[in-house]
Formats: sequence, structure tokens, C-alpha cells
Amino acid sequence: MSPSDFALLSIPHAHGAFAVLPARGRIYQLGYKTAEAIWRPEVIADWNIGGDRLWIAPERDWHWTDVAAFDLDNYLVAEAIDPGSWQIEQQSDSTLTVTQSFTVQHRRRPAFVHGTIRRQFRFNTEPRPLLPGLDETVHWSVTDTLEVADGTPGQGINLWRILQVPVGGEMFVPAADTADFRLHFGDATGLVTSAHAGVTAAITGDQMYKIGMGQQSVKDCIAYARPLAADSLLVIARWFQVPPHAIYLDTPMDQPDTPGDVIQIFNDNGVFGGFGELEVHGPGLQVAGGETGIRDTLVTAVGIMSREAWMAWKQGHTA
Repeated sequence: MSPSDFALLSIPHAHGAFAVLPARGRIYQLGYKTAEAIWRPEVIADWNIGGDRLWIAPERDWHWTDVAAFDLDNYLVAEAIDPGSWQIEQQSDSTLTVTQSFTVQHRRRPAFVHGTIRRQFRFNTEPRPLLPGLDETVHWSVTDTLEVADGTPGQGINLWRILQVPVGGEMFVPAADTADFRLHFGDATGLVTSAHAGVTAAITGDQMYKIGMGQQSVKDCIAYARPLAADSLLVIARWFQVPPHAIYLDTPMDQPDTPGDVIQIFNDNGVFGGFGELEVHGPGLQVAGGETGIRDTLVTAVGIMSREAWMAWKQGHTA
């Protein structure tokens, strides 16, 4: 990796600064008071540089060379997207737009998609109504646009946003009706619990698992809380849209014909450095299926919350 790959843009906010890495199409750091809200590795050895990034899905099509069993030796990152070839299209004090053309090849059959992705970041923007009790907030939005120019008819593709976070906290996904989740791989025993109000997932960095939740289960938010001080939590909350007629494509490797996930949570066991992932999928499309583009926006807020306010929100007092 060349030095230009890590040329950072610093964008101040009320409690610190964003560090944006345009060449990798992501927010790389988010300093909040004395804490770092986003995970990064101590040593960069491969694709896993950390941050808040964009990938594409279905994961089984673009990343897994063999889906017969869970084996990380059969996993290859879609290099056309990460690192990709991101270029700055527009920049101001509070916005940044990066874009790239890409071609991805299916890992196990002769299928491809060629298109363009554009990411528009808006920093220090007004968020949706915040979680009750979330104070001293920093917020931003990202609008991702994917335009398909060519590809194998019938091949599916969707946007997949992944925020890596330090361990030591818990994620919570409010449920719409029932808090259903399914295991993609690993062992979530003792770390993931489901109740009518939602799903709680402990992020420990020492027991690998990945779970997913579909559009019939989720509402419009996922949040992660970890201790900042004895009586307060640093909370990251992300809001998304779930259009009622949208099709979601990403499923467990052994369930390809089932409805896809909107939300996924990953807990690393240390093999990649020890972190958690808050993952949001956008609606998908099929090449030559009528639609040629996807546009999706995420709104994110970071702030301070008391333990009491966090527990009250988890118990059903959702925003």
C-alpha cells in the first residue's frame, strides 16, 4: 500500500474529529473526547484496515470460493471494491463525495457485474430523532448509490455497509414484531439473546459468530453501547430504511433461497484482530431485472448515554 492510500482528511466536530480515507472510500477514525469510536488494527497486514466501509453482497457470490463449509481459507475479499479505485468527486468543509467504477467476478461461476458506486458523506448534519437520553451527539449521513452498467442476467447485487467497533459492549436491534435472528456461522451461545423488544449481542472479540435479521424482524435502527466511564456509555446508533417491497439478498451460505438479511452482527474471535461489526444491507437488484440502480442512506449518531437510559430504550422505549 502506498502512502497516498492513507492520505487522511480531518473534519472537526464538537467533541473531536472525523478522519476520512478517500482512497478507501470510508471514515477511518472517529475521535470522541478521549475515546475512539471506530476500531482499527494495531498493525495493517492485509485488507482489514478498519473503519466504516462499503462492501457489496451477496457475500457468498463475491467473497466465498467454496460454500460447502465455513472455512476462512476459502474467503477472498472483492478487491474491486476494497481497496477499489476510489476518487474524490466533490469536497467541502462538511461534505465529501467519492466514486469508482468496478467490475466484480462471481467466485464460483462465470458471472459478473460492472457498474459505478458513489458515496456522499455529510458531516455534522441533523440526525433523525435521537435515542431518548443520547446526549452530546456527533452525527453524519452517508448516501450510497450503485448504478449497474452491465452484467450477467439474473445476477444479484446489493450495498453492504460495515462499521467496525472496539470490543467490550453490546449491540441492540429493536424488533418490529418478533425478535428472530439466525446464525450464519460460529457459536453465539451465551452472547446473543432474543426478546420481544429486540436482539442483544455481546461484542467480546473472543468467540466468533455472525447473526442476521431480516426485514420482518427489524425496525429502522441498530445501536452499540460500550462503557466510557463508570456511569456512562459511548453509543453509536445507525438508522436505515426498510422499504416494504424491497428484496434483500444476503443469506447464510447454506440457505441461498431464503429471504435475505437487513442487519448482521459479527463478533471476531481475535483471528482478525478482535472487534465487532455493525452491518447494514441495502435493498438488492438483479441484472437485467428492470432496475439498474440502488440509492440508500444511513444516518449515524454517536453520543453519551447513561446505563439507565440505555436499558430503558432496550426495553421498548424506542426512538
